[in-house]
Amino acid sequence: MDPDGGGEKECGEKPNGRAARIDAGKRAAAVTPESQREGAAGSPCGACKFLRRKCLPGCVFASHFASEQGPARFAAVHKVFGASNVSKLLSSVPAGRQHDAVVTIYYEAQARLADPVYGCVSTVLALQQQVLSLSLSLSLSLGERSSFERSGAAAALAAVAGGGRGRKPRFCCLPQRAF
Repeated sequence: MDPDGGGEKECGEKPNGRAARIDAGKRAAAVTPESQREGAAGSPCGACKFLRRKCLPGCVFASHFASEQGPARFAAVHKVFGASNVSKLLSSVPAGRQHDAVVTIYYEAQARLADPVYGCVSTVLALQQQVLSLSLSLSLSLGERSSFERSGAAAALAAVAGGGRGRKPRFCCLPQRAF
């Protein structure tokens, strides 16, 4: 134990007094990342603003909802998933992937608010339908191209465009279908 009553305490002793509070604050500041501390030092993060509570140094939402849009984004996330569920989810995600998780949660919340029945599944289904339509269009175009090349029309056009002298044409105008 320190003779002056401040500073480091031995294991098992409870710190007391102002010096102990300052010491504990220094330890918390050393452990807490800079991005999480800024919400506690200045204004609260967007989540704590929305929930009308004090933003503590270890706030799990501080680094993810710190911008000007923080309260609005957290409002959407809170309405769909709830603050407690999001907090539990973020605590189970590795620190390096938490930002990706928050972006995904926010996207899913926006999709659920826009389409309460299907949520982001409707977007996935629309994109799958678009991929199917485009792949069908591509296969039809490739089929038309191969049948055009087989018909010999390409060779005839090349001979006409090149003047029949065996040169390659500078450009080629292929007939297009009129729909």
